[in-house]
Amino acid sequence: MSPLSEAICKRVSEKRGLSYAIGLILGLIAWVPFLNIGDLTQLWNSETSLMLLTISGAVAKFLSGFGIMLTYAAFCSLVLRIVSPSMKGKKQRLKTMKILLLLPVLGIVAYAVYLIWHALIDLQALSFIESLTATYGIWSLLLAVYVVPALRGSYRPELQKGSLDKARETLSEGKHRLWRGYQFYIHRDYGKVYASEFERYQTRLNSLRSILGAVLLLPLAVTLFVVPPVAGVTLVLWIRILSAEYRPLTLAERGLLVLIALGILALATYLFLTAIVFTSLLYINVSYALGILLSIGTLGNLLSRL
Repeated sequence: MSPLSEAICKRVSEKRGLSYAIGLILGLIAWVPFLNIGDLTQLWNSETSLMLLTISGAVAKFLSGFGIMLTYAAFCSLVLRIVSPSMKGKKQRLKTMKILLLLPVLGIVAYAVYLIWHALIDLQALSFIESLTATYGIWSLLLAVYVVPALRGSYRPELQKGSLDKARETLSEGKHRLWRGYQFYIHRDYGKVYASEFERYQTRLNSLRSILGAVLLLPLAVTLFVVPPVAGVTLVLWIRILSAEYRPLTLAERGLLVLIALGILALATYLFLTAIVFTSLLYINVSYALGILLSIGTLGNLLSRL
């Protein structure tokens, strides 16, 4: 974060009430030209409104692309814990397991490439099944990333790490490497080592998704900008989230985050299920594929060390 951005975030955090009031007032001023019924109807049904819905849906699909690899990591960790005793001290079974672990990843990469190819070649509206899948992905994403953590009071994306946090992370990584070396070369419990690595990968991927969720909240919520007062408040909340480590979100702000997430869910559901809105596969599938490929990239770093 640049010094200017950091200064703005700190200022907004120190003057929370005033910042939200300014955001609301500016939004109301921008809304004045559309306050008659005809203009409001025109605004909601305009091309601009549909474009904002598409942007919001594409960002949501990008973030939901992490879900496949999170599920894969959880599955691999569970299986490796179960088969760990049968792999102990047996390097041939270890090689076989590496191949078995790699094949699904290659399949997922092929699926992501297919999504991009299909979107570029066959431009059309989402099918009913694709709409249901997109809706489910966005619901599970927003509930997992925003709503549930906010309700539990655990929504704290680590956008910046202090010196103490970095030192703890370095120490933890060093201890893990020693443990991994002992288990792999001396105890030869290969299954336990692999299971542990996939659990750590799952933790990293969840953290990355949480960080991206915080950074991309504004474009994700851009569909709400058809109501300017909501846009002003959302902008201030986004700045507050970026500076949450400086001053944590209050209970009221967590409640506001839940309301915004539910608003996005309502409009995203409208986007993907209504017969009126036709969203090109190009934006949805490419965004989804990029999310998948990014999550696989973090897995490649893990597998390169095994």
